[in-house]
Amino acid sequence: MHRSIKHYLTLGAILTGICSMGQTGLAATVEPGLKITLHVSNYAHVESETLDRAKQEATRIFREIGVETLWLDQSLLPKEDQQDSAPHRISEIYLNIVPRAADGLGVLNNSLGLAPGAGRGRGRLYVFYDRVEGLYHKQIAATARGKIPRSATTAQILGYAMAHEIGHLLGLDAHSSVGIMRAEWRMDDVLNLAYGDLAFTPRQAAVIRGEVRMRQQANLGVAEPQGLNLSLHRGRR
Repeated sequence: MHRSIKHYLTLGAILTGICSMGQTGLAATVEPGLKITLHVSNYAHVESETLDRAKQEATRIFREIGVETLWLDQSLLPKEDQQDSAPHRISEIYLNIVPRAADGLGVLNNSLGLAPGAGRGRGRLYVFYDRVEGLYHKQIAATARGKIPRSATTAQILGYAMAHEIGHLLGLDAHSSVGIMRAEWRMDDVLNLAYGDLAFTPRQAAVIRGEVRMRQQANLGVAEPQGLNLSLHRGRR
């Protein structure tokens, strides 16, 4: 009996060691120190609790792919375009939550946001809060009709919308057929969002980490290319 107990204790120790080695190897694949700084301007006057939860959602999404987030709330400027005309450090992103999309932007009716311009080095994005609320009410109605079993909160949708647009700035110019970077979220996507299961693909995660690494290594004094004013350029959802 004692021999049997000793045998199982030894076996348990071996299995524990194997699991620890596996976890250590997994941790080693994640590069430490990757972080993005996000300056948030709440022009839509989103309630602080909703905005805080949205930030937490976006923080979790990026943490799962090995990128940390630092959120800095900006005081609102008299004119929204004052921020657009000022240069920014390439290592930072300016996130603007606006009440609605301005006319003439050329964005689709179901687009929740805009990341103006194309290519690397961009640093400004916009989320349209009326469309976030619109999607919230749409999936609430779908839940009431029994089409989906669970509804996402406004904060969850806002957090995912922010993460989607941040992804465009961090190397993901194109949309994908699955996941968080899909051009248009369907009801099953919103359901995955509600459960916290809508995510970047492994390839997208690698691209984002590479872009964050590049931005961190770049000269902090480098400004984004001029001419990316919201009123002049079309962007992607």
